[in-house]
This record gives sequence, C-alpha cells and structure tokens, in this order.
Amino acid sequence: MPHSPSAQTQREAAALIQARLADRPDLDAGTLLTQRALVTSDGPFEGPEALVLLDCGAGLSPDYGHVLPHPHQPNRFVFACCTPVGRFDGANADLVLARYHHLVRIQNRYEPYPSRDGVLSYQETKSFNDAVSTLVAFIRIFDVWREERLPPLETPRHLLPETRLLDIYGVGNY
Repeated sequence: MPHSPSAQTQREAAALIQARLADRPDLDAGTLLTQRALVTSDGPFEGPEALVLLDCGAGLSPDYGHVLPHPHQPNRFVFACCTPVGRFDGANADLVLARYHHLVRIQNRYEPYPSRDGVLSYQETKSFNDAVSTLVAFIRIFDVWREERLPPLETPRHLLPETRLLDIYGVGNY
C-alpha cells in the first residue's frame, strides 16, 4: 500500500497546483462554483435576482436557491429551490443567470424541490429583500432535507415537489 504524504508535502503540492492554475486564467472554474451566491440588479427575469448554489450533493444534481421577480404578478418576488437538470456556469453573474434562465425557463430542464413540514421551498413575497430573507432562512434548515432525497419514482407523498414553480419556470421534467 502506498504511504500517505505528510501534511507539509500535501500543503506544498496544493500550493504548487494552485500557483499553476493561477497562471492559467483561461481555465475557469466558474463564477457560481467559486462564489456560490450571485446577485444582479437586472437579471433575465427583468429585475433583481439572486442565485445560490446550495449543495452539490453526493451523486445528485446540485440544488439551487433562486430569488426573482414574479413573471406574472408585478411588484411580487419569488424564492424557489430547484434542481436544474444540466450543467451551467460562466465568467460573470450576468452570464451565469442567463444560462440558468435558458436551462430552467427555455429548456424546462429542472425538478422542483419538495416543501416539507410547513417549510416551503417556494414562497412569494412583496419585495426582493423579503425573498432574500426567505432564502437565508431556507439555507438554515436545508441540510435537514438532504438525507431524505430519493429518486423521483420513490418520493413519499409528504415530499412531493413544489408545483407552484411550474407557473414561474414552465413545465419541468416529471
């Protein structure tokens, strides 16, 4: 069995790799992946938006929290949690949000996240700040649900997906 490198050797190896990556700005890890939370004043949903990478999960598609203007109700905002089906990222917040919009709204490649035990994965609010506060509150309890994620055909009734998201993004993958 090969021996494990010392902690010093591990740090030196990591530093060497990081230095080489810094020399290659063309190798982009992606803005959302590195920052996890993006906010813009004028996103693809025609107003302020926030997009948060909540969890990459082990073997599951990543889960995202999204704050956006309600597309059908003026002066209303939505907080939603969903799992896009497909990869996306970009060099800046505007490009990331444009790609997210294309994936979930144009291609309808997403799965709504379930609401459970009175905690909603979709909420409508009167302001952007209220929707962000809802997202922040959701982040505090989000980890509790990860253990109970099951494949779609095995989802128990109390974990049915939040269907109000269909009105926001369109018909997703069911």
